[in-house]
Amino acid sequence: MKLLFGLLLAALLRAAELACVPECATDEICQNVTCQCNSTMYKNSTYLDIHPIVKCLSGKMVVSVGKCLTNTLHIDPQNTTLADANCTGASNITLLNGIFLYDITAIARTAYCGNVMKLNTTHVTYSNMLHIPPLKYASGVIAGNKVEFPFSCTYLLDIKTSLDTVLKPLASTIGLSTGGSGLASTTMAAYSNPSYTSPITSGQEDMSIGSTIYFGMTTEVGDADVFVLRVDTCYATPTQDPNSAIKVSLIENGCPANGDVSIQVVSNGESLQVRFSISVFIFKSTSSAYIYCSARLCVKASQQCTGCRPNNSSRSDNVGTPSSSIFGVGPLYFQDLNDSSSSSQTAVAWTVLGSSLLMLLSLRLM
Repeated sequence: MKLLFGLLLAALLRAAELACVPECATDEICQNVTCQCNSTMYKNSTYLDIHPIVKCLSGKMVVSVGKCLTNTLHIDPQNTTLADANCTGASNITLLNGIFLYDITAIARTAYCGNVMKLNTTHVTYSNMLHIPPLKYASGVIAGNKVEFPFSCTYLLDIKTSLDTVLKPLASTIGLSTGGSGLASTTMAAYSNPSYTSPITSGQEDMSIGSTIYFGMTTEVGDADVFVLRVDTCYATPTQDPNSAIKVSLIENGCPANGDVSIQVVSNGESLQVRFSISVFIFKSTSSAYIYCSARLCVKASQQCTGCRPNNSSRSDNVGTPSSSIFGVGPLYFQDLNDSSSSSQTAVAWTVLGSSLLMLLSLRLM
């Protein structure tokens, strides 16, 4: 009896030693301590049994196909291409419902790897094509056929996703301090509509004096329960130099800075997005302008983040307090319609305002 028990224990231990670690997928079998695809599970499968899984994630589309199924059908997802043949290869292997999948990733952006974009007033759809080639074995044998699968993802247009619908949007992206060692990618951009779905692009020159430009800022900080995004100051200058002496204040202490200029702060210090708008203006010497804003992450629990407050008001002196960064958007090109008296008045108003600020600055320095 003891001998029989000993033999059984030895057999169990030997079996354990020969087991595959980690455990094989549900469509695999363990052979010689190695997981191999169980070809009998797919012996009657055809290309029609390949059903790619499409995941529409933030900023990217991920298409997945079964590892063992494609291997049995002699096709090669590891050398997959998108519509643009230069975009190749599965990005990684993931496990879903006990089956290993090859993942192919396409960035959800216009013109990326052959993406075709369709746009309406509320949504944007990106479409592409998955090209999976036949397997080429070491012996030189090609056993399968090339297969193709169309895929697409639709996204709701908002202050962030709309930036991916145009080439060269007028935008500035900076990593804002979280108060520790981390940085939160934050973007400021200019838009032509109040829904923030039509970004202004570099070189766009169809804005006339008196029309409205909308500015939006959004951050990718991880914890919305801790932080909100706040703009403390914004100003305009005719040059690319943010330290130019010629500047017109737009926002001060988080609120509109000047009653002579139409500025509306829609949302500031309330969420992870900031929205404000200004009426198009023109400097006397040039038809272009740059907008600079100082922004920071505001800790909701320890700081007063909304309202008209100085940059250092109610802020902790702790080392962990997030600091501000300067965002710059431009150049913005404006058209001065000389036949419009209101446009001339707006231009004069900005010129006089700029002169007044320079005079005030000179007096303070005396």
